Formats: sequence, structure tokens, C-alpha cells
Amino acid sequence: TGILGDGSQLTNLPAGGGLTEITDFATTSGTTVTSPDFNLSTYKLIYLVCNKIGCVLDTGGPLYLTPNGGSIVDFAGGFGPTVNLYGGWWIDLANGIGTGSVNITTAAAATVAASSAGRTFVNTGISTATTSIAFTTAGAVTFNLGNIIIYGLK
Repeated sequence: TGILGDGSQLTNLPAGGGLTEITDFATTSGTTVTSPDFNLSTYKLIYLVCNKIGCVLDTGGPLYLTPNGGSIVDFAGGFGPTVNLYGGWWIDLANGIGTGSVNITTAAAATVAASSAGRTFVNTGISTATTSIAFTTAGAVTFNLGNIIIYGLK
């Protein structure tokens, strides 16, 4: 048997599923940007998206994330005012392992830049008990562009 394009032959699938947008917040001011409060108690994984993050000066080092109740972790490379940071990371809430990739490039770039890199980290402070995450640049440089979106998978 085959699968029809309308999915009518798919049976016994669990109800619900898919990614849910948990929060979307701007990175347009301040040296630290903290997400609005959220509830991860029913999620197994989160997907963290950094969209066109910009800073007024060179960061002088990496971008950090710090969950409430957890420690700081370097999860993306540094960048300057002429480029932006784009990236996505899956984070397992059972063990705090995060993996993803980052691209530091201009908004008009049509291909992956040489500054792209994969990143894997462990931060056991990121769990189902996490209710917010703070993002800070190494050089305490002011954010001036972009947004961060956090999705959840149950």
C-alpha cells in the first residue's frame, strides 16, 4: 500500500505533536536580554533560534546563555557590528545537552559563510524547571538588532 498525499492512510498516530512557539522576544537593546517567563514542564526538547542578532560594537568574545538556576555557557561565537548572528540549537531538557549551528554573516548572504560552526554544549541548568534564559555578550556590548524564538517539543 502507498501513502496518499492527503495523509488519509496514516493511522494510530498520537494526538497533537509538532513544535509550539513558547516565546519570541527582541534583542534590540541592553547588554543582557532575558526571555519573558515561560513554563517548560511539559516539554522534552526546546529549539532555540537566533534571528539576525546584532550588536553596536564587536562583542570581543562569544554569546552566552544563562538559564535561571543554571550556569553560564558559551553557545555561539563572537561577532561585530557589520555582521549578524543566525543560528538554531536543539536542547534536551532531560540532560541539558544542546547542539546546533551558527552562522555569522551579513543579512544579504546567499550561502553559508566561512564563519559557520557547529556547537555542542552541556548545561544541566536547562531543564523542565527552567522559566527564563538570559543572553549576554562577552564584552558587555549593547544588542541592537534581531530576535530570539524558543519552540518546544512535547
